Amino acid sequence: MIHKAQPAPDKDLFSFAQRKGWENNLDPHILERTRSITTAYREALSRLRYNRHIPKERKRQSDIERILFARGLENRFSVDELYHAFDNMLAQDIHQARIMLSEKNWHLTPPSERLTTTYTIIRGAIDLQYRELFCDFRYGGYRILGDIICDLDDMYRAQGISKSLIRKDDSEDLKSLLNGIKGKDDYKQQVIKNCQKLLKPNIKGKESYDWNEVLKCAVALGERQFALEVMPMTVLENCRRISHDK
Repeated sequence: MIHKAQPAPDKDLFSFAQRKGWENNLDPHILERTRSITTAYREALSRLRYNRHIPKERKRQSDIERILFARGLENRFSVDELYHAFDNMLAQDIHQARIMLSEKNWHLTPPSERLTTTYTIIRGAIDLQYRELFCDFRYGGYRILGDIICDLDDMYRAQGISKSLIRKDDSEDLKSLLNGIKGKDDYKQQVIKNCQKLLKPNIKGKESYDWNEVLKCAVALGERQFALEVMPMTVLENCRRISHDK
């Protein structure tokens, strides 16, 4: 049986948590600002991780090459040719085709229904010779259509996210955290710096927050990780000093 580590109670870690009911005395305004910023912080890091790690190349290409070779078709069809057969399909059509592959259970389609089913899945004007190739399931041939569609969908999604890292409906806090991130190798450190500027802006007229109060709010919201990453010195200053002297 695996035992998951339980986080230590706040009162065992922070000096301010020694007072019973300390959470009830938090400034409501700072609490809401902390909630908004921590939410934006998590979303910014999540979006950037996805943007950096989503496949941007044909990771399933070797699988298609293997199937073509097994059938002796490697000189009749090139992999580039098969991918380019989908050039007339829009990104949203490719994504819909990926959904249809699953909904139609393409890999279980009977031989007599395969050609008709391709028109349900990919619909567009793709040459009949390619459709017939997709309908040949020998040596795992059912994978060819799915491999191409999934690779293209992954690449289109990656391109879309890269071009629109900041979106129109994003909160102002999220836009601030993502500002100046594109092209940065250490994106997490830049997000942290942007977060610190939100809390203590060096701009006249912009509201600045007491980090000790922000820490209390972050802890009350269950956002210890945010506190450790964005304000490590404040966390250290508020840690309980426990004496081990007898």
